[in-house]
Amino acid sequence: MEPTALLYLPVIMLIEYVLSLGITLLVSALTVYLRDMQQILGILSMAWMYMTPVVYSVEMIPEEYVRLFYLNPMTPVIVAYRDILYYGRVPEMGTLANAVILGIVILIIGEITFSRLQRGFAEEL
Repeated sequence: MEPTALLYLPVIMLIEYVLSLGITLLVSALTVYLRDMQQILGILSMAWMYMTPVVYSVEMIPEEYVRLFYLNPMTPVIVAYRDILYYGRVPEMGTLANAVILGIVILIIGEITFSRLQRGFAEEL
């Protein structure tokens, strides 16, 4: 195990936090206006759990679907966690860059959506 690998753990945690914050802002703003979103989110989160390679590795996925799996914003985060905690190695910079870009994009989309929809929260509630 590389001792420097553990230094990347707070970075991955920060990326996961940014990603979660963006998703939370987006979903919370949409849920105010779309009341059925609560039921839809239960189904979507279950499907998302199975589409995220937590229990299985990305290497088990057929080659033609790997790019599709990396569209899932949690895939690079999980791969980086696995590299650090399971394999004891520094995550690949491509994986980290992908996770950072996806996290920032989702945070920006969530923030823009929340700030635009925020004006009508009081009337809807």
